[in-house]
Amino acid sequence: MNTVSAPSSELLLQHLASIQFTISDNVIADKCHVNWETRPVVKEDGVFLNQEIDKYANEVLLPEMKKVFPNASIEKDIIGEIVGFDREDKSDACELISSLTGDNSRQVVSFGTEAGLFQEIGISTVVCGPGSIEQAHKIDEFIVLDELKKCLNLLDGINKQSIPN
Repeated sequence: MNTVSAPSSELLLQHLASIQFTISDNVIADKCHVNWETRPVVKEDGVFLNQEIDKYANEVLLPEMKKVFPNASIEKDIIGEIVGFDREDKSDACELISSLTGDNSRQVVSFGTEAGLFQEIGISTVVCGPGSIEQAHKIDEFIVLDELKKCLNLLDGINKQSIPN
């Protein structure tokens, strides 16, 4: 397999969900379905990955398939997209969270979220929350009690900021 350099140094979460190519053990299938998911951390990574998949499918796989079956084809259907979340120099959401938590760090998370969808329609957005991605979405996932207390304090602060004087 060839190695391709991605355009950013950020991480891209990929997940091969399933490959289905047979209907029975004794039948040669006429179709193959490959389902996958990507959650780009930054928008450019998603664009880049889609371009590379299309290029590989059309320039490498399809010509080989057509040698065996001239009517072979490859179709790609995008059924949903997670838009990458871009770091912004000026963010009202980051300023609010920083003022409430005292944490002025601006880090990029190494996982995909729906934050990019909000950002794309002009809503100032920040990704924050209790716990760590190291414990999330795994068997026996957990959040330590101290993190939940910090979260409740943050929510109280947001509530106080939103109530008019």
